[in-house]
Amino acid sequence: MNRNFSHTHLFAKKLLPVKILLSVLILGGGCHLSESPTRSLTNQNLRVVWVQDQKEGSDSFARSQHLLLMGYDSQTGRERAILPEQGNYFKPLFTPDGMHIVFSDMLSNRVYVADWSGTSKCSLGSGVAVEVWEDPASHQVWVYVLDGPHIGGERHTPNPLYRFPLDEPMKREPVWDQTHMSWSNFQLSADGTKAGGLFPWPRAGILNLEKKPGGNSLKDAGLLLAQIMNIDCGFLMGPIGILSSTAKAPMMVIE
Repeated sequence: MNRNFSHTHLFAKKLLPVKILLSVLILGGGCHLSESPTRSLTNQNLRVVWVQDQKEGSDSFARSQHLLLMGYDSQTGRERAILPEQGNYFKPLFTPDGMHIVFSDMLSNRVYVADWSGTSKCSLGSGVAVEVWEDPASHQVWVYVLDGPHIGGERHTPNPLYRFPLDEPMKREPVWDQTHMSWSNFQLSADGTKAGGLFPWPRAGILNLEKKPGGNSLKDAGLLLAQIMNIDCGFLMGPIGILSSTAKAPMMVIE
C-alpha cells in the first residue's frame, strides 16, 4: 500500500451522547472499496481513532478513567475498541504509517503506544504526548511530549516540551520551556520547522523550530489568525495551529 497520508486532530464538542477527542488518518493507495459516506468524503481509505466517555458523556477534556480508545477503519466499515479496558486515553495520535497509536494517561503522567490491532501496548515514559511527526528526510518518527513535575491543569501546563524518537524514548531533546502551553493545541508543520499552538490559551502563536544562534525568542505580532493550514503531497495535512479568534488575545510569534 502507498502510505501517502493526511492526518488531523479534531476536538468535537458533542457526538450523540458522548464527547470525543478525535484523530483521523487518510491512507492513499490502490485499494478499491464500495462507495461509503467516508469514502465519498475523502476519496481515500481512512482510519479514525477517538476517545469515548463511558459515563455520562461530560468528560470534554478526557481527564477521567472511564474512557475507551475507539477505532474505525473504512476497509471494514466497523468501529471497535482498540484496547478492551477503560482508562485515561488523552489525545490519541496516529503514527505516520497508521499502524500505531500514541496516547497518554493524564492521571499517571505516562505516554504509551499501542498497535492498531490492539494486541500490544508499551510505555514510552513520563509526560503527555501532544504530537507525532515523521522527519521527511530521515523518516525518523518523533514524539513530542510535555513533561515535568506539574500534573493536571485543565487548559495548560508550565511543563517543558521535549521530543524523542519513537523507537528510542530515552533519548529526549528539549524543544521549548519559555512559556506555559496548552495540551490540545500543538501541531507541527509537515517539514517540522514550525508549530502552531496556544502559549497558553488564549495566546496563540507559531513556534519556529529552525535552529538559530541565540535560541528562540517571543514577540507579540498583534495579529489574529483562525487557522494555519499546511499543504503537502496534494493532501490537506490539517491545521498546524488552532489560533485565537478573540481580539482580546493577540497572537504571539515565537521566532
